Amino acid sequence: MHSFRKRLSSPMQTCRVGRSIRGSQLSLIIVSFFFSVSLVGCQRKEPIGSSSQSSSLESPSNVATNREVDPAQPRTAPTPENAAVAVVQSLIRIDPKVTKIVSPLDEAGYPDYAAAYNETSSRGVHPGLNVMAGLRVILGTKGLPEESAVVYFKKLGISLPDDANTLFSPTEFGNNPRVLVVTGGREPTDEQLEQLQGTPLDQQLQYAKSHPWTRSECPEVFQWISANQGLVPSIESACARPSFYMPLVSEKLLAFASFDLFAIRQFTSFLSAFAMLKLKEGQVDEATDALIALSHLARHTMRMPDFTVAVAACDSAAVADQAILHVISSPECSVQQLQKLDAGLLNLQAPSLDIDRFLEWDRWTYLDAVCHRARLIQGDPLAKKFDISNALEISNEYFDRIAQSANPEVADRIRFEIQSMTQEIAQEFEVAVPDPSQLAEQPESEREVILLPAKYIKRPERLFIVDLLPTFLDGTANRESAFRRRVCSYRLLLLGIRSILFQAEHNAFPETIDDLERSELHIDPYSGNPFLMRSANDEIVIYSVGENGIDDGGPGESFYGRDLGMKLVRQRR
Repeated sequence: MHSFRKRLSSPMQTCRVGRSIRGSQLSLIIVSFFFSVSLVGCQRKEPIGSSSQSSSLESPSNVATNREVDPAQPRTAPTPENAAVAVVQSLIRIDPKVTKIVSPLDEAGYPDYAAAYNETSSRGVHPGLNVMAGLRVILGTKGLPEESAVVYFKKLGISLPDDANTLFSPTEFGNNPRVLVVTGGREPTDEQLEQLQGTPLDQQLQYAKSHPWTRSECPEVFQWISANQGLVPSIESACARPSFYMPLVSEKLLAFASFDLFAIRQFTSFLSAFAMLKLKEGQVDEATDALIALSHLARHTMRMPDFTVAVAACDSAAVADQAILHVISSPECSVQQLQKLDAGLLNLQAPSLDIDRFLEWDRWTYLDAVCHRARLIQGDPLAKKFDISNALEISNEYFDRIAQSANPEVADRIRFEIQSMTQEIAQEFEVAVPDPSQLAEQPESEREVILLPAKYIKRPERLFIVDLLPTFLDGTANRESAFRRRVCSYRLLLLGIRSILFQAEHNAFPETIDDLERSELHIDPYSGNPFLMRSANDEIVIYSVGENGIDDGGPGESFYGRDLGMKLVRQRR
């Protein structure tokens, strides 16, 4: 026997759906168990610069913006190409107040958000100029679900290769951070520690991506690099392409979309490890070219609106930035190579963040998730109780309120409103079902989580709002943090390069940041003021106040101290 237990979390928290029995007490938890995607380092409103591509989800011809809809018209308003397949009347009204995407529709008569995304993102992107098409020619279908490979290559506009003849050999390594849970205050066993550290290849690759290394230090990584070394020019050429389109191939939800993170992670690891090997061997030109290519790849990928992809892009940019810091600190790096790095990074411009683009993606993803729930319950007689269109109109108002205000307090107020709605639903449920024995045991499924409480509460469409929407409100601050750190390190790198070039020309580091040519590169995105600088004859420290906004005395030996920055020692060049 199951009952609903109420756990009223704070407005800042995402609520969860759950069931339990505790004596005869009945209570209710409502909200999001739907998404299991971890939110790591996504973000919100910082203007980071400019981009060669549009940074917003363009409205295609089939996206309604300001169109009045006659309520007497059929709900699905099917277009000729989908009228034959829209055989079931959907539970939502196709109306700009409900969904901006009015076509194409899927077989159940719901908007096809995946198709709409692909149409807007691929417009004007030629396969020969697309970074992902170039990388997939090299990688083949490796890392793609077998059932999606044909469609994925078709959307890229390139031929499906024979993997037996594909040149690049990927490596197997752990892409995700490992989490070890040890209960009861016990020390982890040797087996648990080994699992946490990963395989020898995992450990070698982690070191090789961030430090100059030799063959004897990372023998397995060396074998992988050697097997693919002849492809370096092709990989660098693909990363230098001006356009970026990563198709969405999904039969499920946009929230679980199969973006091509495999290729991004493979080439991030390869280019960074290759660069650090070449730096150790004194071949700085090769290291420089590889890191410029990796910087291109990372900042192209940061244009993706999905926060999971954006996090992976930020990780790639962080790897590139840390490796570049090793290069410019090396005495083997000549003035000419520093100038090449300066030009290569400057041509990238700072990665741009358009919060409206990310917010619109969240809106599409949310609406797609609600449509998925609607499909699950569509054939049930109880589904007639739901006015899902009304729930989506309310949700769209919430998204619009966030989009119209740069103040994060708006999102906090919306969380509070949703929390209040959750409490009202819980109280209604407890009054309607005072005895848990009235509830038959229900299977743990998305369908029953929605349908069971709907039998007992008024306006059950509110379940869609409180169950899903909080998840999307929690990603904005994380996006802002990740992107702000990336633009900060980008600017610091260029200032570091120019300080070394200044030292090479004047035989001394600049005494203040004003000694360098002034531009937006001098501005700390955390304070809005120029970066801080301490200079002596033999070293210079350039740093940001970081997320806490306080000068903590400068960074450690890398970017990742309490203050974000770098320390450079005078070198003869």
